[in-house]
Amino acid sequence: MDRPLGLILVWLSLLLLPVSARTVRCEDSIPAPAIQRSSPRLVLDPGHGGADPGAHGRGRAEKDAALAVAEALAKRLEAQGIVVFLTRNRDQDLSKPLRAAFANYREADLYLALHFSGEPRVQARGFEVFVAPPPLPGLDPQRWEAGQARVWQQSRAWAEAVRRRLGEVAPTFDRGEGILPHPALEAVTCPAALVELGSLAWPDEAEWWRSPAGAEALSRALAAAVADVTGWKSP
Repeated sequence: MDRPLGLILVWLSLLLLPVSARTVRCEDSIPAPAIQRSSPRLVLDPGHGGADPGAHGRGRAEKDAALAVAEALAKRLEAQGIVVFLTRNRDQDLSKPLRAAFANYREADLYLALHFSGEPRVQARGFEVFVAPPPLPGLDPQRWEAGQARVWQQSRAWAEAVRRRLGEVAPTFDRGEGILPHPALEAVTCPAALVELGSLAWPDEAEWWRSPAGAEALSRALAAAVADVTGWKSP
């Protein structure tokens, strides 16, 4: 996953906020999204695609790894009663605003972008979950008003649930939660998070999520995370 250079500036801005505004750890008081339908709608967004390969590691492109995981994951989640939409089901260019527009058009209850890194450092191993930054000076207020302004705290709860449930099944490190400036995350109108499942530079880590055992574990973890934040129960 490519990290914008503006991330440094955002983190500096966050340092000026009260501690309660800087933390990305969710509290028990954060309300769950209101699900009116019997089955929650989850939009899975495989990162990159087309001319944008994303990160590379050991001859593997991030765009291919993310799509493979998303397709395997969708089938298993649908079998558990969750309605799943993929922003892309093939290798295609897809802008970040269009990814958000797709989720909003589908009236998603939850949005999750799937990514990998290509960093060979040991510190890059493991999974990490991100949410968009809170409203800050310099960010487009209209984008926020139409996107995460009303649900940012719920996005934090969603990210925390994903991180916690992945930690129960992943045979690798939990790198915690973070804040990431990302046009798709900022413009989605439902709780939204981005997960970096691991590093392609460590093939055993990346390939595990695509294996039958890894795909099954990932689907169980995400179904549990959906239930955690929505109150939904698998039929």
